[in-house]
Amino acid sequence: MIIIAFPIKNIHEYIENKSYLYIDTPSGCPNCNYNGKLHRHGYYCRGVFIDNNCIDITIARVICPVCHKTHALIPDFLVPYFIYPLSVILTSLKKIFIDGHGTTYVADEIIKEFNLSFVKQQNISYFKMRFLSIMNYIHSFFANFQEYIETMNSLSPKTLISNIYKYTKEKVKFNLHYFDLMKVHFFKKV
Repeated sequence: MIIIAFPIKNIHEYIENKSYLYIDTPSGCPNCNYNGKLHRHGYYCRGVFIDNNCIDITIARVICPVCHKTHALIPDFLVPYFIYPLSVILTSLKKIFIDGHGTTYVADEIIKEFNLSFVKQQNISYFKMRFLSIMNYIHSFFANFQEYIETMNSLSPKTLISNIYKYTKEKVKFNLHYFDLMKVHFFKKV
């Protein structure tokens, strides 16, 4: 299972500081509801596209002492099962739903902005399709916060992306908070 574990400003900080070594192991197993601390259980590498490269980053793993289920502790700048960081995905969605650009234009802009020469129009189309498929979950997330109540009459993609950007500016930890509240990771296929 995956646990969005901790907030880090960016991938470079995570790699340079070897942040995965200093993660405080979380309490509580999402599999069996054990309430104690999970135990460290090694590491694995996964790739992330950044700065025109696929960089391997180390992910810490923990294990539940009761059910023996292992969990990956994913930093909040990542989206599980996606090779692009959250910032690329959210920027793509903003350019589509708020700025009103098409997927080909957005792919070209992402290439320039994030120095990712291998982003394709198909990647951007997939982000768009996945976002549209989970809008009800994102809407439910924001319904938990008083400051977003006035926007809850609209289930438009533009409103939800605007809310994500507002939340990220105010609290920074959108991905982590989304996981904690919704019990699934952002962009999880439904």
